[in-house]
Amino acid sequence: MLAAPSASGAASESPLQQGLATTSLTSHELHQLSNINVERVDPWCWKVKGVCWHSPTSAKKSAILFGDSHVAMWLPAVAAQLRKYQVQVWWHPSCPVASVTPWSPNDQAFNQSCVKWRNDTISALVKARPQLIVMAERTSGLFVQPGQLIEQRVLTAALGQSFTQLAKSGARLALVGDTPSFINDPVACLALHRTSARSCAIDRSSLPVAQQSLTNAEAAAALAHRVTFIDPRPWVCSKTLCPALLGKNVGYSDQDHFTASAVSELSSRFGAEIAPALR
Repeated sequence: MLAAPSASGAASESPLQQGLATTSLTSHELHQLSNINVERVDPWCWKVKGVCWHSPTSAKKSAILFGDSHVAMWLPAVAAQLRKYQVQVWWHPSCPVASVTPWSPNDQAFNQSCVKWRNDTISALVKARPQLIVMAERTSGLFVQPGQLIEQRVLTAALGQSFTQLAKSGARLALVGDTPSFINDPVACLALHRTSARSCAIDRSSLPVAQQSLTNAEAAAALAHRVTFIDPRPWVCSKTLCPALLGKNVGYSDQDHFTASAVSELSSRFGAEIAPALR
C-alpha cells in the first residue's frame, strides 16, 4: 500500500485526490511498479474451446471488449462490473477502433495488419451478436501519415464509420475515452522521486501535441451515433494535473497504460458510467 494522505478525512477522498496528496513511497510500496502488464491479468477465466471467458459460462449475456491495448487494460473493471456477462477481449496492438490506417514511426510503414484485423474483427462481431461491445483506443500519438498526427474531425468521422458497421451486430455500444499521455515514463519517475511523487504528475496545459488525447473527438462521434460514452479523465486528472498515483496504487505502467491495480480502483466509477449501456 502507498502512504495514505496525512489530511483528515482522507478515506473519503477520490483516487485522484489521494494520488495528488500522497508525497512519499516506501521501498515496500514500490513493488507495485512491477504490475505493468495488464493484459496478463486473467480474473475469473474459464476456458471454452480454447477461448478465455472472464465470467461464468452460464451467463446468458455476452460482452466483448474491442480495440487496442487501451481496451485490454480495462479488463479488471469490466470483469468486476459485468459479473452476469460472458466477457471476452478482442484486441490488436496499436490498432484503434476508428477506421484509419495508422502510420508507425518506429517501423516507418503503414500498419496494414491493423486494417485487416479491424475489418475481420468487425465482421466477426456482427456475426457474434453480443449484447454489449465495449471499445477503447489510444488517440495520442496517432499518426496517419509520416509526421502527421490525426486531426479531431478525421478521428470523429473515422469512428463514426466503425460505429455504423458495429451497429449491425445489434449490440449496445460503449466507448471509453482516452486520457492524456505522459511525456516520460511515470514508473521511472516514481522510482526516482519516492519522497516527492507529486513532481511526477503531468501538467495538462503544457503537454506537447503528441501527448494530448483526442477524447473530445471521441465524445463527438459517440454522441452522433448514440454510443454510450465514458470519460475517465475526471477520475484520473484534475483540471490541471494528472498524477502518476491513483488512490493507493501506482497509476500507470508506462506513458499511457493504467496498471491493473489502478483499473480495479476505478472499477466502481466505471460501473456507474457503463450502466446506461446495460439497460
